Amino acid sequence: MVARRPRRWPWLVLGAAGLASFGAGIAGATVEAADAVVNGLDAVAVSGGVGQTFGDPNAQPYPVAKGDVAHTEATLSAGPTGYALASTAWPGPLAANAGSLAVLLGAPPEAGQANYSGRAEAFSGGPNDAELAGMKAHAKDGEAEATAGAQDFESAPGATTGDVYSRSYSSFAAGTLQSVSSCTASDLGFAEGAVTIGSVHTEAQATTDGTLSSAGGRTVVTGTKVGGQDAEVDENGVRFTDPATAPIGEQVLANFGISMFVAAPRQEEAPSSASHRAGSLVVIWDPPGTDYGYIYEICGSDATVALRTGLGFVPTPPPLTPETPPVDIGGPVFVPPETGPSFEPPAATPPTTTAPQVPTDDPSPIAFVRDLSLWPHVLGVAFVLAAGLGLTSARERSLQPLTGLVTCPLEGAGS
Repeated sequence: MVARRPRRWPWLVLGAAGLASFGAGIAGATVEAADAVVNGLDAVAVSGGVGQTFGDPNAQPYPVAKGDVAHTEATLSAGPTGYALASTAWPGPLAANAGSLAVLLGAPPEAGQANYSGRAEAFSGGPNDAELAGMKAHAKDGEAEATAGAQDFESAPGATTGDVYSRSYSSFAAGTLQSVSSCTASDLGFAEGAVTIGSVHTEAQATTDGTLSSAGGRTVVTGTKVGGQDAEVDENGVRFTDPATAPIGEQVLANFGISMFVAAPRQEEAPSSASHRAGSLVVIWDPPGTDYGYIYEICGSDATVALRTGLGFVPTPPPLTPETPPVDIGGPVFVPPETGPSFEPPAATPPTTTAPQVPTDDPSPIAFVRDLSLWPHVLGVAFVLAAGLGLTSARERSLQPLTGLVTCPLEGAGS
């Protein structure tokens, strides 16, 4: 007797075809990803220690004076090209580059020497490193970093700081672009010590790989005292720890014309860009009986990144040679220059009538069928599922009792 068992090899062949289709689809996707290149990048990290603005907002010019203690910047642009700036006392870009501005307006080149010299600058194209007392800058390849610090800074009328330190850093490596900035200021005092702050610390960070982005940061203010009374400072202003002594502290702030708050942070995230600005501690001081005032921004940290990727550029066509003269297309013949990029005009072809093309973003079934990059994955899923169902069915049938037995023609011949 001969039993007919279900055959499994056709399903195995079908499963192998499905796996091969999957492999072809993955290989094609890998090749397409390899063609992606960085078309542009921007990374900016900026951190300021203690910024001061002075003047009368109702009079011109305003502000009369402006400066930033322990200021740092670190930027990257396409290339990547890096730049780092560090200054213990930064007057701002306009005042610091007054000499260069004068040259642009027609002054002799010697006027450029009037640029502010209290800074350390580094460039990826050189010099890569610069260092002065309390400040350091570095920029090379895909990295830029700047640090600056100051101690025991004093400002009228009766404002003092202890240690102030800031750092800005930007980098591009392994396809990831990031910017980081931070600042710490300690032992701050205003109005001859009537208002004191133990420390202010801010951080800002932003990262992107062109597809996924993230950003974050924080602001921490500790050790605040007003007229000897413990207090906390946040986005809503000053809040005293002990409500019973709150009137004493509030009266001290009113007598000196001082108000304080933490600026609200700002954050944005998109697939290929991100940014975060950590809120600085803002102290507004309007001395009674005067028309001028002071605004202090303590520890502002910013980080911004943007990375643009796309497909590689199409190779430049080969230059024309005497053996391949330009084709007459009914107008003046273009003669390529001896140097520079070459140009080959298209060959004239007779007009033809073709069916209208369906846009590539057409969501209709025709557009789906035409997109060949999807078919390896679609066929792979179909083949593997069919093979799995077929093998399962064959196994179940093989475990069932044998039926449909056929008698062998030789069986019983000798009886």
